[in-house]
Amino acid sequence: MAEAPKEIKVVRNVMGLETIRLPGGIVARRAITRRRVGPYVNLQLGVSEMEPGVEEYIDGTIYGEEVNYILQGEITFTWDGGQVTAKAGDAVWFPPYFKYTMKNTGREKTVFVYVITPPVE
Repeated sequence: MAEAPKEIKVVRNVMGLETIRLPGGIVARRAITRRRVGPYVNLQLGVSEMEPGVEEYIDGTIYGEEVNYILQGEITFTWDGGQVTAKAGDAVWFPPYFKYTMKNTGREKTVFVYVITPPVE
């Protein structure tokens, strides 16, 4: 295990970071990762954006938990047996290996913060 850090790390200008475009059209910026902060990081934090109508299938390969906090807009999450819509100010928790579809069902761009543990990067 990596030695515990002796300082706080700041990742500046998160919205200016390079983007990753997922197959369905989500644009993500990975801010807190092992690559950026260090090997002792046990989670990953980023900011994602979805234009209206964008839909993404999440295949359940994340073997830890995930949380999304909606900053702007709305997302409808659909899975085998259920559906829920989350709007600005809502937080959504996903169990490990959860398969679902997320879609921006609103009229404006949706912006959300996500946290994944353990990190994928």
